[in-house]
Amino acid sequence: MEKLKPVINDFLKAVLAGAAVSLGATASLVTKPFDPVAAAFLFTLGLFATLLFDLNLFTGKIGYLVYEKPKHAAFLALVLFGNFTGTVIMGVLINIGFNGASIAELARISAEQKLEIDYLQTFVRAIFCGVLMFVAADGYKRAEAPLMKALPVILGVMVFSICGFEHSIADAFIFAAAGVYSLEGFLWIMAAAAGNSVGSILLALGLKAVKKKK
Repeated sequence: MEKLKPVINDFLKAVLAGAAVSLGATASLVTKPFDPVAAAFLFTLGLFATLLFDLNLFTGKIGYLVYEKPKHAAFLALVLFGNFTGTVIMGVLINIGFNGASIAELARISAEQKLEIDYLQTFVRAIFCGVLMFVAADGYKRAEAPLMKALPVILGVMVFSICGFEHSIADAFIFAAAGVYSLEGFLWIMAAAAGNSVGSILLALGLKAVKKKK
């Protein structure tokens, strides 16, 4: 049991990260029809909470795979599963609490629009989001001054939100809140997760190569 404690802890921190992103996505979803910029700003709540409380968010962790041993992939798989668990829990609660109301309806409309995007387009859009998520997470980690920690998070999340890039964890919440549980939806989210991974890893590899040259 003692050996399982770190695994359980990592999983719970991933579930909480999924819930945090879901809260930010909910605020963004409600605000977007009226003010897209404010919606993008409110979306930053999820990543701020994740970084502030040292939670496990897949899109903030995947880029660091280039610095870790191959076995770290198992940790990332656990984090992704935990994030999805958190988003499903939040999505179900939102669906129950606001069934027939604005939030659930907005989630349904958003999910339908997303499913109209094919897998390749989703993958490419998610690559850009992955790049921005690594900028946000690594920028927060490297900076010392509070303002410099906040800027990459705010700008990174706001840019991907306003541009329509796809964040797999937030998308998983949208689908859950909309009550969309289908193979098509699952494959769509996995395409987004793959794109997020590629974007983050490519930027991390580029930065690692630049450091070696110095």
